Amino acid sequence: MIVASLFVVLTVASFIGIMRMRDGLDLTDIVPRGTDEHQFLKAQSQYFGFYNFYAVTKVTESLDQKLISYHYSSIVMLLLVVLVWSHAFKKA
Repeated sequence: MIVASLFVVLTVASFIGIMRMRDGLDLTDIVPRGTDEHQFLKAQSQYFGFYNFYAVTKVTESLDQKLISYHYSSIVMLLLVVLVWSHAFKKA
């Protein structure tokens, strides 16, 4: 009975600790260097980091404008795209 109650207390304390945890260090700061996990995280950040791209368009007809608007709205709806509004719809 004592072991079971100790298990429940430690489980509840662990759960409360997990719920109070805040974002802090990057995972690469915690994982020991020289391990496979560290190499994976290093390669992931190196090859799959944040990439900038620009869409340069030229509208010649109203049909082209509808297609460009469709592509623009599709890009904006993506969850992992950060739109910089100061650069949006600049005219050349």
